[in-house]
This record gives sequence, structure tokens and C-alpha cells, in this order.
Amino acid sequence: RTPWKMAFMAGHNTANWRASGTRFRDTVLSRLDTIVALTPDMSVTAMYADYVLPIAQHYERHDFTMEGRTPYIQVLDQAVAPLGESVDDWEAMSRIAQAISAKAVARNLPPIKDTVFGKPITHDYQKLHDNFTMGGKIRSTKDIVDFLLANVALEVPA
Repeated sequence: RTPWKMAFMAGHNTANWRASGTRFRDTVLSRLDTIVALTPDMSVTAMYADYVLPIAQHYERHDFTMEGRTPYIQVLDQAVAPLGESVDDWEAMSRIAQAISAKAVARNLPPIKDTVFGKPITHDYQKLHDNFTMGGKIRSTKDIVDFLLANVALEVPA
């Protein structure tokens, strides 16, 4: 089995997990060649990263969040424009997917067979951005919310 060489850390601060932060830093992060952190601030994980991509704070973007322990969705409405070069998570991931797709096309990279949770799958990196945006239908976090609201059965808790 080939060990991981790179990690994208987005939406969490794994290097600072209380229960396993030090162990995770020693057994995982220290073995990687490259770490990219997508974060709104200089977290512990960002300090270990080779690249830090600036992500907009909650009040700088239109977004939604779900608390895993409750059945509620919290809608975040942008109060101010993002600072500097920061963008929301979706935009950052879209740009990364677009760059990966462009490199895969330039290199004529064929689809790669893989197994995930025991199931065979194929990764076609030439189509990564197209898949990420559902053929251009998803262009923002708001589009994701609209898609979920239109396609997921919602139930109000009793």
C-alpha cells in the first residue's frame, strides 16, 4: 500500500484535536511531503501546513451549517465582503478542482481505477471540475443549498 504524500485539510483543525492532536501530528502530519490547509485563521494545522489558502470567515460569506447533534440548519448571510484574497470553501475547492482538471487534460491522464470501502470506482481527473459543479449547475454555495432544498426530503422535528 502506497503511503499518502499530501493532505488537504479543510473545515477542521486536526493538528489540535484534544484527544489525539499530538499523536496525529507525530504519526500522520510528520510523514506527509505536503500539507495544504484551507482555513480562515492561523490554526495549529495551518502552522504545520506548507500552503495556507485563506477561507472567508462565517460573516464574510453566504453559507449554511449543520450541527451534527441537532436536526437544524443554520443559514449564514454575508455581512461584509471577504478580506484580502479569502473566498468561501466552495470557491476554493472549485478553483482547486479546475486546476487539477486542466493539468489532467494537459497530461492526457487516463481514468484511474481505485477501491473505496471495498467498492471499485474510477477517478477521471479530467472531469473533476465538471463533476464537482454537476456540469456547471452548481456555481456557488447558494446553488448547493438550493439543490439540497429541492432534492432532499425535509422533516420538521416534533
